[in-house]
Amino acid sequence: MSGKTNNQSDRTNRRQPLRFREQAGEARLIGIMAAEAHPVRSVRRLCFWFRLSVALSLATFVGCSTPTTGEQNRSFSFAVNQLKGRARCSSGDRTAWHALRAGDKLRAGWWVQTPADLGCYMDLSLRRSITVRVHPDSLVRIRDVTRGSDGVGDRAELELRIGKICVGAKHTAICGVAFTNGIVRICDGLVCVSERGQVDALKGSAFVLLTGQSEPTKVPQGYRFDPSSGKIYDLTFFH
Repeated sequence: MSGKTNNQSDRTNRRQPLRFREQAGEARLIGIMAAEAHPVRSVRRLCFWFRLSVALSLATFVGCSTPTTGEQNRSFSFAVNQLKGRARCSSGDRTAWHALRAGDKLRAGWWVQTPADLGCYMDLSLRRSITVRVHPDSLVRIRDVTRGSDGVGDRAELELRIGKICVGAKHTAICGVAFTNGIVRICDGLVCVSERGQVDALKGSAFVLLTGQSEPTKVPQGYRFDPSSGKIYDLTFFH
């Protein structure tokens, strides 16, 4: 099922109680993370990931690195730091939902959702190294969390299905956010991401890769990435 079809399915449930929306079925990886059947595309994709890995490696000079996995990651989780209004969570199958409260823990594989109520939001944190503000009317999956060690930072992988989130990654931490048709990597910065791939770099920078692109686009601090044009614009132009 394509990202576009998933979004249409999610949005058909707006009439449900509390204005929460759900989508049946398990979430699928975005196209850029799926295996390519065409051999030429596969080679190009391998070349891209090599270039991206080099770019992220260079980012270590400004405090960005990739942690290793371990048994301790099984209990590593996000915590609900602040909640204004309501929010709920569910395990991977989304058959049952539970109301969230400040202090609750959210492990990899769980979904979080906020209603469309005006002014509501939820703040999550991963050991203070990665923070996530979930805006109203949003649906997010915590794909993976990894505890850093020996000077290597914490890491989180999120999937933004609906709405908008703002992610802060400090020092050596890295957070990846998959959206409808691409992915963005955030390191040592504060970046807002929408479901359609609009990326605002409020602090630091981010790397954005859309489905079908051969290489990522760097979004410097103070700039916005527009997914419809694939270009970046000064944020002051929109204010």
